[in-house]
Amino acid sequence: MISRLSILIILTLVSISVIDSPILQTVPEEPSSTFSLAIGGDVLLASTVGERIKTQGVNYPWYDVAPFLQQADLAIVNLETSVAEGGKPQDKTFTFRSRPETLKGLKAAGVDIVALANNHVLDYGREGLEETLDYLAQHEVQHAGAGPNEESAYAPVIRDVNGAKFAFLSFSMIVPPGWQAGTDHPGVAVAYGQDKMLTAVKNANKLADFVLVYMHWGIERQDTPNNAQQEIGRELVTAGADLVIGSHPHVLQGIEYYRGVPIVYSLGNFVFTNRGLQTTEDTVLLLVEADKKGVISLQAVAFEIIMNKPTIVEGKDEERILSRLIKLSAPLGTKVNPDGEIYP
Repeated sequence: MISRLSILIILTLVSISVIDSPILQTVPEEPSSTFSLAIGGDVLLASTVGERIKTQGVNYPWYDVAPFLQQADLAIVNLETSVAEGGKPQDKTFTFRSRPETLKGLKAAGVDIVALANNHVLDYGREGLEETLDYLAQHEVQHAGAGPNEESAYAPVIRDVNGAKFAFLSFSMIVPPGWQAGTDHPGVAVAYGQDKMLTAVKNANKLADFVLVYMHWGIERQDTPNNAQQEIGRELVTAGADLVIGSHPHVLQGIEYYRGVPIVYSLGNFVFTNRGLQTTEDTVLLLVEADKKGVISLQAVAFEIIMNKPTIVEGKDEERILSRLIKLSAPLGTKVNPDGEIYP
């Protein structure tokens, strides 16, 4: 017969065993907050693109790419134009002013955010910029890189995406005189001097889990990044960027990983005029999977700009475009698979 003392000892041992059980001590892990991005290059909705939109409708440029943009949690492009009805053309070689209704197609295609730090957003002066900002607000398209003053131009777009806080900033190294945003006048967020730009990135890094910086830089039609691009790209990573995307060369440039962070030096054109040069018409849409820790995966989808519209390609055309990205990225230490998968 078991004594009362023996029962108490057994119950005590069982209690200790249950308390020590790893099952009861296990704390449920926080679910992974992954999110997806679709990122394209330069978008122009004026010139011959605007003429096609007049006859074919506002959705014309977006037919092939819209399914990719709409599937992503956030879709982002560089808006390489003013969107206005007023303003005066500036004294420069090319000035672009897109009709306000063209933004209906951009929005319907799934674009959520645009970069405005470039050398065309003030093509029709400050009045044109102010209209551009108003029309973007009307179509609920967010923006970074230009604004009514310096504080606004350098401010990030902050979005909550699947439990992660996402920040987007835009800066330009290609800025005509007088275009820089000031404390009391509208303009562009510039990269010159770097202090304001890097401070903005550091501040965004404190506010968000993931920071994307869209840069306007480099030399037109040059397929390799110059020293300034590489230096600034790395400085942005050091300041807290989790992904750096470039535009302005109008052609594809290679991809580099610095401290584990991808720097995509140029995505080339996206919705743009056709000028008969194959390298300016070959492009990719970058598909990104990320979480709070950074980029998980990158995928390049090949498109060719045909009649001003990014058109998805297969076969020899896809091979040509991805082979070019492979060749450009290899010297930077990055591997691109024939199917477009990108990794260090």
